Amino acid sequence: MSVDRILNKDIHTLLWECKEIIILMPLWQEEQIDQEMLNNCNKRLKVVQNLVESLKKTPRIGKKMYWIIYCTYLSDLDLSQDGVDAILMEIARQYKPIPRTTYFRLKDKAIAELERKIDFLIRYKRDI
Repeated sequence: MSVDRILNKDIHTLLWECKEIIILMPLWQEEQIDQEMLNNCNKRLKVVQNLVESLKKTPRIGKKMYWIIYCTYLSDLDLSQDGVDAILMEIARQYKPIPRTTYFRLKDKAIAELERKIDFLIRYKRDI
């Protein structure tokens, strides 16, 4: 799977696919996994992790945005019961506490920043 093909998805779709992979991969039976599927999953995760890692470089709020996206989409947190409260507790544990309103505001800002980075990579055919 090419990087262009990975990046040509809506960022929300891409992030939720990664969340599904992270949660479901340990549950897959060996006979369900073929090497191509595993390679595609790993490549998708690597591309997204590199993009999210680049958020840390955003002045002043980069680390907060990184932890928000990481805890929401790239951690193995089970969000089915506690949702945002579980994310906020994990962010407080990993980084520092943030208010619920700040979470939503910075999550939107982080998503917009990731979309901007993806547009740049696609437009200028850059690797991640």
